[in-house]
Amino acid sequence: MRLLFFCTLVLLSGCSTMVTIAGGNSPGKFECHPDYTIPRVYSGVSNDYRFMSSSSEGKGWVFLDMPLSFVADTVVLPYTLYKQAKLGNLCTKNE
Repeated sequence: MRLLFFCTLVLLSGCSTMVTIAGGNSPGKFECHPDYTIPRVYSGVSNDYRFMSSSSEGKGWVFLDMPLSFVADTVVLPYTLYKQAKLGNLCTKNE
């Protein structure tokens, strides 16, 4: 049981949802890329998709993270809906 708890904590520390929601407060410090728009709602899945389409390294980890990010994004959906309505997108593509 302790091993499962520890593994869950380790996986959550790299989860795209946690990185995008925590923003500047997270150790991974999420930074917007000028070529992508990322909404606050389902931001973890959007960030995983962005990473998979732009990078060739680490796609296996992102592929594993995407379903976990989907679950985490669904759990925090009320919060992200509020933030989306109040502040708009997390990142907006420069055109």
